[in-house]
Amino acid sequence: MPKGMVENVIGGATAGTKLREMIRQLEIDVVNLKGKHEKILDILKLRDEIQEELQRLLEQNLNLKSEQTRVETCDLIMERQVQLVESELKSTGGLAAARKQRNPPEELKYWFIDIAYYQAKAKKLKSTLIAVPIIAVVVVGLAWLSIFLFGPNNVNARSRTAFVNGQKWLERGELTNAAREFESSIRIQKKNAESMTYLGVVYEKQGKTDEAKNQFTMAQNVFNDRRKYLMVLGQAYNTIGDPTKAEETFTLLIKTSPNYEDAYLARGMIYEAQNKAAEAYADYEKASTLAEKSGNKGTYDNSLLRLNIVKKTLTPVSGG
Repeated sequence: MPKGMVENVIGGATAGTKLREMIRQLEIDVVNLKGKHEKILDILKLRDEIQEELQRLLEQNLNLKSEQTRVETCDLIMERQVQLVESELKSTGGLAAARKQRNPPEELKYWFIDIAYYQAKAKKLKSTLIAVPIIAVVVVGLAWLSIFLFGPNNVNARSRTAFVNGQKWLERGELTNAAREFESSIRIQKKNAESMTYLGVVYEKQGKTDEAKNQFTMAQNVFNDRRKYLMVLGQAYNTIGDPTKAEETFTLLIKTSPNYEDAYLARGMIYEAQNKAAEAYADYEKASTLAEKSGNKGTYDNSLLRLNIVKKTLTPVSGG
């Protein structure tokens, strides 16, 4: 084996193979942070393990430029989602509390992404208060309104909590528990189309064909938007662990709405999870092009990030 090349021995996992598998898992995790809560700490633990493995292999004079680029991209994704990270970790005290337990060295910058975020937030607030003193009254009013509209006793919030719990059970394959939560979500908020769609998928998997059709019909009527319904349906199939139906659903959505950028992004992520790099690349490229034209910044940024990650999997590792 030439010096400076990551091993790739057929028939056995090498150190380089292990590193790439870890990075691959990290790439999947960092774009799916919503609803992870304290599991985000497991993602940071994986990032620590990747750092240790990178350091160990670099000490062997291996060429890891491609792997390092992929890891840096993951770090950038995490940094750009720091607000979501802090929201998901709110119940455990955020990254600050996690650092107290982990006590990471300062060079592991991904453990400290919240600091700059809160500094910028505080600076912006200070500037606003100096420029417009009356904003304090407005903030108090908005805070009260937020509690009134979205507090824990609010119908929307309670229904959403049941829906998220249903998703968690679904990810674990617990169909009975998932159905119970989605049913609860609908009882709380009768026109929760997302819960209807997910419940329909659960019923379908349980062999309750008629009940499933009823839920799908009601969901479509509430959504009153074919694109939105198919998007949620595809996501539900993906959550329940049926990538084939998820892909079919997103493909149908693309066929009926060929300029819908979010559909290409969603299908690309299905392809990527199945290691269909070329197909994923094509969908991410299409999504980014359409999103740029429509001004959909969120989808545009996410598509470019995924495009960059998939591109690395299509580029062979070269020797140094």
